[in-house]
Amino acid sequence: NFLDTLIVSIKNHYEKFEIKEAELKKIDLANLAKKSKFASNHIAHLKDDLEALAISKKKTMISKDWLKAGDIRKVDGFRQEDRLQYDSLVDAFIESFDHDIQRLQRVETQDDVFKVDKIVNQLPLFAVILGSEKTDAFQKFWDDIWNSFFRSTKSRLTFAASGPEQLDINGSISFLQAARDIFSRGLNPVAPTDATQDPQCTFSLPFPDTKVKELITKLDSLLSHLHVNTSEIDASWKRYIDEFDCTKEGQSYGDTLRFISQLKRQATAIRACDEYGIQNKFPTADRAIQKLCQTASSQIAALDSLKPEDGVTVWHNLEQIFGAGRTIIDDDALQDVLLQVMSKPKSDAQKWVAKMEHDIAEKSAKFYGDARNQDCQAQRKSALLEVTSCMESHERLQMKLVQLKMRPNTGAELPLVTQLKTNISKETDQTIQRLSEQCNVEEIAESIHGTYITATELVNETVSAHAESCIGKVLDAVEKQKRKNKFGLQDLGAELEARHDVGGQIVLIMPQFVDMNLLAFQEMTTGKTPHSTVDEVSRLNKLPEAQKVELHKVVKQVFAKYEAILKKIKFHFDLDLIVADVKKHHTQGSNLPDTIGGVFAIWSLLSKTERGPTLRRPLSAQVVAIVRLLNLDKPRENSRSQKVFSVLQSWLLSKKPDKTLINASHLAQIKTGQGKSVVLGVLATVLSMVGFNVDCVCYSAYLSERDHHEFEAVFTLFGVSHMVTYGTFQQL
Repeated sequence: NFLDTLIVSIKNHYEKFEIKEAELKKIDLANLAKKSKFASNHIAHLKDDLEALAISKKKTMISKDWLKAGDIRKVDGFRQEDRLQYDSLVDAFIESFDHDIQRLQRVETQDDVFKVDKIVNQLPLFAVILGSEKTDAFQKFWDDIWNSFFRSTKSRLTFAASGPEQLDINGSISFLQAARDIFSRGLNPVAPTDATQDPQCTFSLPFPDTKVKELITKLDSLLSHLHVNTSEIDASWKRYIDEFDCTKEGQSYGDTLRFISQLKRQATAIRACDEYGIQNKFPTADRAIQKLCQTASSQIAALDSLKPEDGVTVWHNLEQIFGAGRTIIDDDALQDVLLQVMSKPKSDAQKWVAKMEHDIAEKSAKFYGDARNQDCQAQRKSALLEVTSCMESHERLQMKLVQLKMRPNTGAELPLVTQLKTNISKETDQTIQRLSEQCNVEEIAESIHGTYITATELVNETVSAHAESCIGKVLDAVEKQKRKNKFGLQDLGAELEARHDVGGQIVLIMPQFVDMNLLAFQEMTTGKTPHSTVDEVSRLNKLPEAQKVELHKVVKQVFAKYEAILKKIKFHFDLDLIVADVKKHHTQGSNLPDTIGGVFAIWSLLSKTERGPTLRRPLSAQVVAIVRLLNLDKPRENSRSQKVFSVLQSWLLSKKPDKTLINASHLAQIKTGQGKSVVLGVLATVLSMVGFNVDCVCYSAYLSERDHHEFEAVFTLFGVSHMVTYGTFQQL
């Protein structure tokens, strides 16, 4: 039983590759056999089996598969107990390894690369396990395999980079990718972290690291060209080519151009790719550029003439492609193709924008001419709506050109406005020419009315101002030619007011008519005293006698103050001193009639300095209107009227009023030519002087601006400009 147990133990040690332990127990077994004949006879028939098992396990131990996963201590035990057989087996192992190295002097396939990878991973391990005396052999194997692998990889890299049509792209990619991974690991070996892992490689690469890094860089560059990710290419084609859009603002085409460059670089690899089937369906750079051109042309053809600014966006985006193409695409041939193919849609977009500018100008001129010659107000306004639409389109187009820097921002007016002004000037020149050749007043009135009403209803300040300037030239020519044509401004004004819708408005606003009317009204009112005006107003309004008396008194006081200031200044005056005096008496609580008279005096003096020698004087109707609007004509005898007067005075003097007594509307009717603008201006000045914010409103934005300009100097002198606002009813 003891012998059988010992034999079983020896076999178990061999099975576990515990050679040292097995050999020691074999010695014990041999010693027993020498001492006992029974033992010798008992183990005689087992001796050969044990020897065969020992040889088998020793051979198995000195093999790649066992050494790769074996225990270095067991190998050391084998070497210590049976050195002769150990050396014999190791020499045979090294010889077989040498055969493997020799077969890989030329690494040609991906399988060869995997074999190299396996060998370079095994060599350091085997060198450590099999002992230092074998290190030189394994070092030689290491150097040989790396040198042959380096040469083979460089050769395959050069061949793949040449890009022949028959190149096996897939084979090259697999080979070079695997080679790249091996060289990368060779530069950065992983050290074991504990004793159970493979020992750390002690061998260095047989060439400088810089050479390996240079090779890896070349491999990466070429692999990026050769490797075709069809899913990624298809997604990029859809995003950058199929969905190309040059109608949207803020587009960046850098990624699109980089994708086209990628297609050119990978052209050979793409042709060798089985996924794309028929050759003419390959995603090539030329096809991509042609597709962009077709898409751009289609989008240009689909542009809406009502949105001309969209054409500017397309033009700008195509210019962006040109600029980016010169920077991003480094292939000269591909760059030439891009610029040549895309030049047509870029040129078409530029021409479309130019055509829109021309068409809008022509359309605007046509409709403006139609409106100019149209007597029917509805049809005239319809034509002017078309002109306005043209101007809005033109303005959007010009703004987009400046915004996208396709045209410099000169600050000049819109070309379309300039053209309309030019057309008006031509009409004016023709009218003045007719005056020099003799014509009738009806013809000139018709021309002036047409120019004015068309420009005014267009609601464009620049055009309206130019139209009025041109009308002024005609009026000046009328006055110069009045003897020849036998009519002057007075006849023309009468004709305008009698036969044309806005003739009275033209007479009201044109300076030539204003000056003429001023002199005429002042002549008319020379014998019309404030007393007679009050009588007329009292009669028309059926005022009680007491109120009439009070109205006489207050109006007389206003004119007295007015005349006192004018007499005091003679021909030398200081407006600032006069204004200071008026404001001083006002703040000291002087009555309102003096304040009104003072404001009228300042207005008159300003009219003399600004308009020339003619001194504009207040009309009685203007003074009466202001007095009545401020409720200053209420009799003092009546206790309630007296209270109302006191409340109004305290209200205007910023004391605490009884608001229920002043919360009423006051209306005054002013006849044409009697000076509504003056009434509003003086009244606004008086009310703002006592602390109220005043809104002066009118149906016409132009007339409102004109009236404000007339009294702007008065407001400034009294320091109330910030409290007075002029505008339209809509703005209010």
